Amino acid sequence: MNSHRESRESKAGESVAQAVASCAGRPHNRSADLQSAVSPISNRQSARQGRAPLDWLETQQVENLRYGRLEICATSLRRLRYRLGTLRLRAHRQAILAILACGLLMLQFSTFAQEQPQGGARKHPYPEKVPLNAKAEPLRIAFISYANPQTVVKDSEAVVRYLGQFVGVPIQSSVTLDYGSSIEAMRGGKADLAFVDPLAFMMAHEQIGALPLLLEVYGYGKPTYHSCIWVRRDSGINTLADLKGKNIAFADQIDMSGHLLPREIFVQARMLTGKRVEGEFFKQVYFAGGDEQAMRSVANRFVDAAGVSQYADQLLRLEERDQVKSIATSIESPSHLVMARKGLDKSVADRVKRALLALEISDPNDKIILNKLYGVQGFAEAKLSDFAEVAKIAARYGFVKKPELFGARAP
Repeated sequence: MNSHRESRESKAGESVAQAVASCAGRPHNRSADLQSAVSPISNRQSARQGRAPLDWLETQQVENLRYGRLEICATSLRRLRYRLGTLRLRAHRQAILAILACGLLMLQFSTFAQEQPQGGARKHPYPEKVPLNAKAEPLRIAFISYANPQTVVKDSEAVVRYLGQFVGVPIQSSVTLDYGSSIEAMRGGKADLAFVDPLAFMMAHEQIGALPLLLEVYGYGKPTYHSCIWVRRDSGINTLADLKGKNIAFADQIDMSGHLLPREIFVQARMLTGKRVEGEFFKQVYFAGGDEQAMRSVANRFVDAAGVSQYADQLLRLEERDQVKSIATSIESPSHLVMARKGLDKSVADRVKRALLALEISDPNDKIILNKLYGVQGFAEAKLSDFAEVAKIAARYGFVKKPELFGARAP
């Protein structure tokens, strides 16, 4: 019975094989089937090398448990080959896209890295480090106290350490409480460099020949700033005219952003003549001793307004900043600056200048130093003509006698 069954399955298998062979357009050859049942060595080598032996697949025999060996239909294999080729093409396309994406990312990273100060080209390179000459005359730097003097002293020590790498002479630092003291320190030979505002510099240039070295650069990338008139939001004061008969606080008499610029706002509005402040338009005028003190006088309702820098609200606590607003702004002025004593060794002054110019806010190490230099974003070169417009204002109030020194004429 088993032999009868095997005979019947063998005949059925041959019939099916002949049918499949006819589908491929060629006669069935059983001896060829047996010969091609074993894959050639070349096909196995091709498979190891990652190439599918598609030509061999067209004649490869497969084992069918019921009907024996069958020859795969060539038409079906052509379809299979086409599909495999399509898949390969898609895979190649995806690989190419992936490579291109990686290339673009690497290009962007390379461009970004070149823009960074560390390891890339700097706009202003650091000067060469020089050994310290301990016997040389020390360089004396006067810092201004905008905040707690002890904090400024500590910050100045970090700045001195940074500059000491490049200057080659001992550096001594001091902290003054106002700009007038900075001028007097330079006049008396106790300061070779000083951080001052434009008004103090113009007075020092006119009186003792001080020279502009560098301007501070602030958050919006310019070495300029303006002043504002600040009031409380709930005061009902919305215009300059609303301040008639009210009280106002300025920072200091010898202060461009904290006195002359905001005062000039009222002069340009024809509310002040420029000769007097108290009693002419305002009821009372105070000099609070600094921007922060003037702003706190407004926040605590001691005065009705404060005329100080555009950045003065940042000196308040977060909740206090929401309580004040600006109702007017002044013209732009050169920013605060580093001035140098007349006669200072040019090589020393140049090294300090280059060392400060090299500081970039995008460099983490530089940022630490800039934060200790009153939180500026960097420095820019300064020249006398930068002060022409503000020299006119200073001359109007008698602080500058010769505005023509700055390329300006007296108003």
